[in-house]
Amino acid sequence: MSEAPSDHLGALQLAARLGAIGDDAATAARADLEEGRLPARANAVAERLGLPAETYEAFLTLARTLPPVRAEESEDGLLGQLRDLRGRGPAVPAMQASTQTAGSTSQPTLGVPEEVQLALSAPQKRVGRYIVLSPIGHGGMGVVYRAWDPSLARIVALKMLRGEPDDMLRERFLREGRAAARLRHPGIVAVHDVGEEGGRPYLAMDLLSGRTLSDAVTALPQGSMREAITLLRDVAEAVGHAHAHGIVHRDLKPENVLLDAGGRPVVTDFGLAKELTRDEATLTQTGAVLGTPKYMSPEQAGGTGEVGPEADVFSLGVMLYETLTRVNPFEASTILGILARVIEANPLPPRRIASRVPLDLESVCLKALEKSPGRRYRDAQAFAADLSRWISGDPVEARPVGWPRRVARSLSRHRRATVLSGLAVAAAVSMVSFWSWKQARAETGLAEALMRARQAVYEARQARRVANHARLRSSAATAEREAGVAIALAPGSAAAYLERGRMKAFLGALDEARADLDRAVALDRSDAAARIERGRVLATLYRRGVERASSAFVVDRRIAPSAESIEAADPTLRPLREAAEADLSSAEGAPVSEAERELTRAYLAFVRRNWDETIAATERVLSLDLSEEACWLQGLSFLGKDMPAEALVPLDRGVQVGAGFGEAWLARAEAHFRHGEARSEELKVDIRDSLARSIADAERAQEEGADPALVKLRIAQALWKWGEVNRLKGEPSQDQYRRGIDLLEAEAERFGDASCLYLRSALWDGLACALTKEPLKGVEAARKAVALIEQVWRKDPSYRGVRLRLGHARIDLAGLLEEAGEDPGHAYEGAIEAYTSSIEAGDDAWSRLYRGDARWNLAWRAQRRGEDARPGLLAAIADYEAVHAMQPEIATQEAWGCWALLGLIDAGRGGDALPSMARAEEEARKTMRSDPSFHPFQGLQGESLLLLARAEESAGRPSAATWEQAAERHRAALESGVALADSILSAAHVECGLARIDRASGRAWRERATRAFQALAKWRPCDGEGLWWQGEPFLAVPLAETLLLAEAAPPEGWLDLARFLACAHAQHSWAPGAERLAELAFTALGRARDAGHFDAAALGEDKLLAPLRSDPRWAELAKPPK
Repeated sequence: MSEAPSDHLGALQLAARLGAIGDDAATAARADLEEGRLPARANAVAERLGLPAETYEAFLTLARTLPPVRAEESEDGLLGQLRDLRGRGPAVPAMQASTQTAGSTSQPTLGVPEEVQLALSAPQKRVGRYIVLSPIGHGGMGVVYRAWDPSLARIVALKMLRGEPDDMLRERFLREGRAAARLRHPGIVAVHDVGEEGGRPYLAMDLLSGRTLSDAVTALPQGSMREAITLLRDVAEAVGHAHAHGIVHRDLKPENVLLDAGGRPVVTDFGLAKELTRDEATLTQTGAVLGTPKYMSPEQAGGTGEVGPEADVFSLGVMLYETLTRVNPFEASTILGILARVIEANPLPPRRIASRVPLDLESVCLKALEKSPGRRYRDAQAFAADLSRWISGDPVEARPVGWPRRVARSLSRHRRATVLSGLAVAAAVSMVSFWSWKQARAETGLAEALMRARQAVYEARQARRVANHARLRSSAATAEREAGVAIALAPGSAAAYLERGRMKAFLGALDEARADLDRAVALDRSDAAARIERGRVLATLYRRGVERASSAFVVDRRIAPSAESIEAADPTLRPLREAAEADLSSAEGAPVSEAERELTRAYLAFVRRNWDETIAATERVLSLDLSEEACWLQGLSFLGKDMPAEALVPLDRGVQVGAGFGEAWLARAEAHFRHGEARSEELKVDIRDSLARSIADAERAQEEGADPALVKLRIAQALWKWGEVNRLKGEPSQDQYRRGIDLLEAEAERFGDASCLYLRSALWDGLACALTKEPLKGVEAARKAVALIEQVWRKDPSYRGVRLRLGHARIDLAGLLEEAGEDPGHAYEGAIEAYTSSIEAGDDAWSRLYRGDARWNLAWRAQRRGEDARPGLLAAIADYEAVHAMQPEIATQEAWGCWALLGLIDAGRGGDALPSMARAEEEARKTMRSDPSFHPFQGLQGESLLLLARAEESAGRPSAATWEQAAERHRAALESGVALADSILSAAHVECGLARIDRASGRAWRERATRAFQALAKWRPCDGEGLWWQGEPFLAVPLAETLLLAEAAPPEGWLDLARFLACAHAQHSWAPGAERLAELAFTALGRARDAGHFDAAALGEDKLLAPLRSDPRWAELAKPPK
């Protein structure tokens, strides 16, 4: 049949639609055909597409037979047409069934086999590009199918995991599959493709006949030992090739060796068995021990030790033993019995079972079956070489094991035997045999109990990963019970204490775990596994102690403790760290898996606070195993580097991999907390979402068995911070503080160490500050806060930050005492004492800042009482100047207030206020430079400029520019949206100041007075906010006098002025000129009465005028006019 270009275009479209070629390949070939660059010949197009010629000819025939493929044609539609075509008559020639037989390896087929055409009608049978035909076999972990590969037009074996594998299993499957795909050897099944479909990974491999090595050996005629050994030698050579490429099989057995069409043995499932052992039906599939019991090595059966090429040699030795004797050397009635025999029992020499076995082959077999990996062949190639020597008639390297060696091996397995001396050889042998028989029975029971305990530990680990609490409790109980049985059978068994200690550690009972592991190490100091486990327990105990001792750190980041100060605060920590280092260091060369070795290195680097090395080691662990412990350690290391955002990445992964791992949830709670703090400091954003996540993670940690005390501390810390955020945002709430207090006060004795007392004090202090509207209750809470922090000082005077915190608590107490009408002097004095002690202890800059604040408050109080405030103000200024010299970036906003108050004192005494006010403005500018983005500082500088402008005026040098600058700063504060009431009032002061300048210059000024009245009309003091600087007589008196001179006022203008003056008088009744404020207030009320706006009865409810109603002048105003 001639080939038209249109036929090729149809074939390309059909092949692309059915998945044989990619769309890009079809498009490129179509363009080449249409432009003449590609000849319209089947073989040329097939070569261009990389398809077998027969396959492309099948598509070409279909394209001529079927109607043209429409663009909108679905794959289902095409399959329907294929079914119709099959129903109308014989298949077209290119669609005849393949000539490939089940016994052949996968070679390109001639066209599309008939079974493929049938499968095409069921699109749900597609896996990637493969078309599933029929199942070949299945096991606990997966299913193998016959499948069609349309790209290469051949039948393959497609292996898929069953069900929905977890992330760890999926990743291992794909990684190990890709590793196996790199192996190219005629004795190893070829892996052509590794992929994933719908979350389920798959492998595409050669399709083999299905006959196993056992089938082949059994079918050999009697006396064909050389042929059987040759088959096994070929298997060993294939495995040796893998060993040379760094891959260990780990599940060698006759069922995993299949024969190809030529009768050659081919090793299958290469590099996968270790990872695909998850079903609970047998120990092969539990993963507690990795491999098939009857063929696994002692290091696999015990679940300890690194599994290397020697493990495969042991499995080959078992297969050789079966070939020689037709029995398995470790047969037992139960799986646990098999495992116990693999670990403990030496196999009976093959010649005892079958005398025809050559001595050299027995020697090779027993060398491969040595319990110690170091006594076996180093790899499968060395084992194959000795078999080749026997096949060719040359001497083998293995040597027979004599009876002294056998007795020594038995004694090495049973260390409690008494050394025999002075007895006859025959009696010694007899006694050893009898003793070994009794001991074998006892130790088989011990080994079975240990195996059940190990299996339960593994099942508990799996249950923890999916947070299956019921299964976790059940498995834990089983593990503890079986370990107890083992201890009862052999009180001197280190392994029994090790398994029980492992389970205790797994459940978070670290003190109990430590006791068992101490016993295990004492019984066998050479047991690396026990020392590793104990080292990890000690490291976790150290971590818990550090976290508890650092709980005060969250209250004040400025006291960030060093490792040395933390260990000094808790004398138990340093011995823990040193013991952990000793255990973990001693295990460096232990025979453990690579992942376990790297995890141990990570723990060691962690206790040494080498964060970068910990991160590097955990990365190496995670490249080998999705370990929640590695994720946890990595997250903690990022926290150690103060990188909470980066810590969240591994910790998120950790709680996904190990949903029931409480330590990871608790660490993520800390990461959320610290990430919120960092966002708050850098971006000034609301962090309550981060705090909510921190609390939720801590609560989940408690569900998953984390240390309850640490959980409560973490929640209390987040609640304290939440309360502080609310307070700073002007939304004070008692709820968070009370919840935190309730958590810790319910078990006050449990939280009585210095760090916890520190946090409890901060919670009570926060509650006190939230009770400003209930000052008596606030005072009570503040006194509790002071009492708690004083306990810390008494317990540990060297505790970092305790003096600073005590000063804060006493300052807050002083403020509340003042609100309650009590004398705060002693509290301020106590704060100054605490801050001075803190300075002497080395906490210089911040302690000086806060001592300056306390001195400023005392000086302000002295001024109000008519006492001399200058000494206190000068002392405060000295502190602020010292702070600025040490750390210029620290804002000393109260320094300008000290200078401003000195200026007011000078003005009140009739002196020149200008020098002090100029210094005040300079300090305000310094504060502004420390954080230009902090809008309240705009208002602060506006205040200083108002006072400076008034001081210039008082000194006879009035400056309109200074008044305008003050107005500009207050306008900026108002525009920021966070302005105080004083910023609104500032416009009235500025307008009056400029009005006075205009009036003195003979310019019109009354319009400015009108604008000042308008500003007064907008002003009302905020809740709890008085009139500070702008209510000072120094500023308020000239404002009132200016407006009264204007005579004309808006309807409510005189009342607004009176309200302002009443507040100013109430706030500054102690100040020089205060009486003048009252006098001016009544003058303004008189103007209001004259204007018809004074109704004594109606104004009796006006809260702002309340301070004036007790004055006799109020009654005079209230009288009807004569």
